[in-house]
Amino acid sequence: MKYILACRSQQCGMLTFPIMCSLIEKHVFTVSDQIMIDAARFAFEHLKLVTEMSAGLSLGALLSQYQQLDANIRNIAIIISGGNVDPDDLLLWHQKQ
Repeated sequence: MKYILACRSQQCGMLTFPIMCSLIEKHVFTVSDQIMIDAARFAFEHLKLVTEMSAGLSLGALLSQYQQLDANIRNIAIIISGGNVDPDDLLLWHQKQ
């Protein structure tokens, strides 16, 4: 729950909320800390990117819920960031292998 709590937002901004409402599809996915860790590890191993755990949120949702997406969707974009990586998290990934 450590990583999930770091991703929560108190509220959406007045400018961004209407944009989100117009763009967000009917599906909302949830992910666990373990899915976020697995996604960050996937990015490191397969994409050669060192990401922060919050980047594992969107990538983890995509990887774990891919089968539930509408088959007509042709393009998916996610944001992967890496400027706030905790070295202890890298050790955690290595220990869980």
